Amino acid sequence: MKELGNGYLKDDNNIYFHTWTEKGYKDKIVKEADYETFTVIKWLYAKDKNNVYYAQKIKGADVSTFEILEESGEKASIAKDKNHVYWHSIKLKGANPATFQLLESAYTGDKNNIYYWRTPIENADADSFEVLSSGYTKDKNHVYFTGQILKEADSQTFVYLKNLYAKDKYHVYSGKELVKGADKDTFQVLGTGYYAKDKNAIYKDANKISHADTETFKIINEEMSMSKDKYHDYWQDKIINSDGTVELECYEIVNGKKVTRIEKELVVERNFFIIIYKEIVSMIRNRKNKLK
Repeated sequence: MKELGNGYLKDDNNIYFHTWTEKGYKDKIVKEADYETFTVIKWLYAKDKNNVYYAQKIKGADVSTFEILEESGEKASIAKDKNHVYWHSIKLKGANPATFQLLESAYTGDKNNIYYWRTPIENADADSFEVLSSGYTKDKNHVYFTGQILKEADSQTFVYLKNLYAKDKYHVYSGKELVKGADKDTFQVLGTGYYAKDKNAIYKDANKISHADTETFKIINEEMSMSKDKYHDYWQDKIINSDGTVELECYEIVNGKKVTRIEKELVVERNFFIIIYKEIVSMIRNRKNKLK
């Protein structure tokens, strides 16, 4: 068996694709493959004089006009011919190959539609569509996050801030969530964008850190979600108790009903990093020393 690359192989008679089945890996014959003209193009795409293949034959693909649109990156498996646009072996429903183009991030579009991965974004305006950052996009009518409309957002005044934070004339957003109670006029992103504050409060993502002091709040380790102020030490938006635990809201389904309870867990167990334990011990020790 000779390897052709990217999972394709051949013996003296047939072309095969090395694939996973319920019984483990197996070399499956590529049906209708022309042995003499079969060549691997890129990724799992291959072709011969008659057909195009993605592990197996792509029905209806036109060999003479088939092209891969991007050589590398997250959209490397998008291709088109004169009739269709393909994501792997799947035809992108409704896509117009003549006007189809790759946009930033996971977005593509043509004269009629905008797509997030393979899914058309409902009611998106192709002419005014704009990719912002961190999953945010907008057009003249709507703002979107990962392809979903942010119903409360105002497209005309919407601006991206940093990381997942954005705002418009009405609200502040963290991804698809509203940062409830945030003052849009004084709102500012802290550090690399996992924390923020306004004149009244401190926020971790979309959650307000209860009782945090805006004047003395300080990020200790942003990667590990550690912060402090003159009153408390925090992990994410939770106060770290003197024993190194945080109180977490947990729930379970009992007799078909959601039952909520509060559990204490060590921060070190939540993060799985010894550095967290060392920082907690240091923070608690320093605070105790100040109280002496």
